[in-house]
Amino acid sequence: MNRVKEIRKSLGLTQQELAERLETTAVSISRYENSERKLTLPILEKLSVAMQCSIAQLTGEDDHLGSDYTATNRLLPGFATVPVYDLDASAGPGSYFEVENKIDELAFQENWLRDHTSGGIDQLAVLKVKGDSMEDTLRDSDHVLVDRTIDHIVGGAIYVLWWRDTLMVKRIKVNFKDNTVDVISDNPRYEPELGVDPGDLRIAGRVLWLGRKV
Repeated sequence: MNRVKEIRKSLGLTQQELAERLETTAVSISRYENSERKLTLPILEKLSVAMQCSIAQLTGEDDHLGSDYTATNRLLPGFATVPVYDLDASAGPGSYFEVENKIDELAFQENWLRDHTSGGIDQLAVLKVKGDSMEDTLRDSDHVLVDRTIDHIVGGAIYVLWWRDTLMVKRIKVNFKDNTVDVISDNPRYEPELGVDPGDLRIAGRVLWLGRKV
């Protein structure tokens, strides 16, 4: 069991007050305290700053582990980190890239990132693919790098989109004759959705890259 609740109470903070410091909700704080939601490194870092304590104190580990974490997780020069988000954690449009959905970070060469995106590095995100609907292009548990500055359809490509109350990764084909789009799953076992009004889709970003375990 972590010590988030113990440290919060020792500071005389309510869950709501701590939530405001982290720009999240009291419900999320309760879930972290009761181990109903995983304390990821980004969340631990925010809690550490908000309550002026070490990560080791929050997790109940020895203090020296906190200093080891700082020493061993420095980036090499020329590299930048991109946050990894939990695709399943999204609760609705606009919520996909909230801090509580962040589960990890991946390091990339800065020059490579700048060559492959039209916006800033801070507008990139990595999502973990769920399901088999995009096989063999994308497989379950693949990671995709997403350019969040692309929030509209700019041609045929693979996009992260919010549609029918679900965040998904799909290929979009543009039909210029009638100004509709086809929402395509690359796995032939799934029927494509043809003639969709693009106004019904909320584009969260365009997929630039995929990473896969071998």
